[in-house]
Amino acid sequence: MDQLAGKVAMVTGAARGIGAEVARTLGRVGASLMLCDVIDGADILGELAAAGINARFRSLDVRRADDWAAAMAEVDEMFGRLDILVNNAGVFIVRPIEQSTEEDYQFQMDVNLKGVFLGTKAALPLMKRITREQDSGSIVNLSSVAALVGSANAALYGASKGAVRAFTKAAAIELPGAGYNIRCNSVHPGMVDTAMAVTALDRFSGTDAEKRATVAARYPLGRVAQPADIAAAVLYLASPAAGFVTGTELVVDGGMSAQ
Repeated sequence: MDQLAGKVAMVTGAARGIGAEVARTLGRVGASLMLCDVIDGADILGELAAAGINARFRSLDVRRADDWAAAMAEVDEMFGRLDILVNNAGVFIVRPIEQSTEEDYQFQMDVNLKGVFLGTKAALPLMKRITREQDSGSIVNLSSVAALVGSANAALYGASKGAVRAFTKAAAIELPGAGYNIRCNSVHPGMVDTAMAVTALDRFSGTDAEKRATVAARYPLGRVAQPADIAAAVLYLASPAAGFVTGTELVVDGGMSAQ
């Protein structure tokens, strides 16, 4: 089903983990892709090319406004439009408040929050071209369940993701109010089985398998999320199926925050 045929999507943090799976998912249903990351994206780009998916990759530090401007100029030149922005790039430092540093704070705020702000601002000149007669544009921001419930040893991370949640809701009101046909929503994963999440296991004792079992037991569904679980949520919010959905938070945490 080509529900995103003719659409152009930009995904940050796309070289691996959730971002790479989002790229695969959006590409499989017809979207052309601009993939961005600070690490090399040759593997995911080659994989998508082999599958016949139209994708480009460029280096992008989401903390830098000039990187964003150059990326959007390339999107305009290559595709002439931008329908979907997935602000996925993020960092996660596990550390008690007492041991956290100003550098820990600044790094997480810069990547997790400033990156979302700069990306949204940079995307608007392209996305505001989308008229009311067309499907709405969609900005999907990756937040976290840590924005909704407290998480020991992750206060700064939770604060940054809570700010993403608030920013998303404000944008969902402001952008249509300015006459732009753009929706804005956030996705809130629990733990996802990615390389970044492995650092969170360090707070538990035992072997790697025992740590994973301890974490999985916290989720009513009995497991942590896979990247595909999160990518499916992003696809829904990016697609016409969510045409009347904006300013909402889609929690994908296996029921953990419902307890």
